[in-house]
Amino acid sequence: MSDELEYYKNLARIMIKTKGSRFTAANSLMVKERWSLASTSLLSVFMTGWGVWLVATPEAFSPSIVRFFGGLSIIASMSILVLCLLDSAYQRSVRAEKLQQNALQISVTLRALERELCAPSPNFRHVRALAAEYEKDVADTQINHTPSDYKKWLIDSQMPVGRLDKIGHWLKSVCYDIWYYIVPLSIHIGLVLVLVISSIWFFQREWEKNLPRSKTIESSKAINR
Repeated sequence: MSDELEYYKNLARIMIKTKGSRFTAANSLMVKERWSLASTSLLSVFMTGWGVWLVATPEAFSPSIVRFFGGLSIIASMSILVLCLLDSAYQRSVRAEKLQQNALQISVTLRALERELCAPSPNFRHVRALAAEYEKDVADTQINHTPSDYKKWLIDSQMPVGRLDKIGHWLKSVCYDIWYYIVPLSIHIGLVLVLVISSIWFFQREWEKNLPRSKTIESSKAINR
């Protein structure tokens, strides 16, 4: 009985890790889904704003700027289409919902298992039924968390004691969060930055190019007066 008891105690520890990893994975997927929607919306609003400005005041822009932003609008439209297709393929919200529900089911089963194992004389028939229920819940989910989700949960669950340990843990957590959240969305972030920076750079260049010309026109008007 002692070996069987130790086996189920180890199973309870595994369930704790699985539950934590799946809660972490579900939260991560929801955060990435919101960031993805925000970047796609930002691209749409940004390019729509430029399009409205071009249509409303065409005389304020040179032909080169109009051609540049016409090409940029085409690239942005294709980028938005690609991002929407990628988000549809990832199905982050669906996966997050499944992992969240599975983590909640594991939590209920785990509490029942812990109560039974802490009893003076555990009912192993009930314990075996709880173990079978856990295995069935995991199998029915049909998706799994990743090793990075487990490592993220492991870092968040650590409790450093000393001041140096707390600083080291904070730095480790920040660095891992950057890799954990930003790298999977590098395509979204990269496209937004490229389009925004390139448009600002080109507009500033054209503005500086046309600035001496406008000053010359103003000075000639002043002389004629």
